[in-house]
Amino acid sequence: MEEGLGSIDGRVERLLHTVTQPWQNERNLNARTLPKNLGTMQQLFERSQQIQQMFTHVSTMVRDFTEGVNQLRATKSTENCQVMSNLAAKGSSPIVGLEMAPGRAGSFSI
Repeated sequence: MEEGLGSIDGRVERLLHTVTQPWQNERNLNARTLPKNLGTMQQLFERSQQIQQMFTHVSTMVRDFTEGVNQLRATKSTENCQVMSNLAAKGSSPIVGLEMAPGRAGSFSI
């Protein structure tokens, strides 16, 4: 009988300990879940680093592309101006004259 009472008393004591010290349960739960949570956090960190690297790479590609397009436009514009100047100097420009009306902007005749 004493064993039975002792075991009941032991269970009651453990139950009282659980009820009166709930932070102990929380600590035990944290100890069990901490490694899993740390693993998840590590994976999230690694993924965020990969995303940041991809974003940087794409941003660099877009910037390089934009600079290339702007250089091409500037070169093309300069070439067009040079061609027109050369043709005008030779007298073979498709622009034959500039018609000016009083008080109006001029217009080219082709």
